[in-house]
Amino acid sequence: MTETVQLQYFGSVRAAACCAEEQAPLAENTSVLQLLHQLADAHGEAFRGEVLSGEALRDDLTASVNGAIIQHAAAEDIVLQPGDTVALFPIFPGGG
Repeated sequence: MTETVQLQYFGSVRAAACCAEEQAPLAENTSVLQLLHQLADAHGEAFRGEVLSGEALRDDLTASVNGAIIQHAAAEDIVLQPGDTVALFPIFPGGG
């Protein structure tokens, strides 16, 4: 049985992925950043442009693992476990 992680997409990331959520296969020792590169390869350039800036996470993207927001610099160090949930959403402008 293939191990997977759950993905949830919001805002423009959802539009680029053409879905609100999906499961993705998870290889052993895959980091958040590695997973995002794999997803970008699968979903194409529109998705890549929404989540990545060069090789790194976009500055205006928020990512969380199991509900905990991660720091961008840690994306390459956080190793995902089977059953984890990764959520991706753009930082929404505005405020009061």
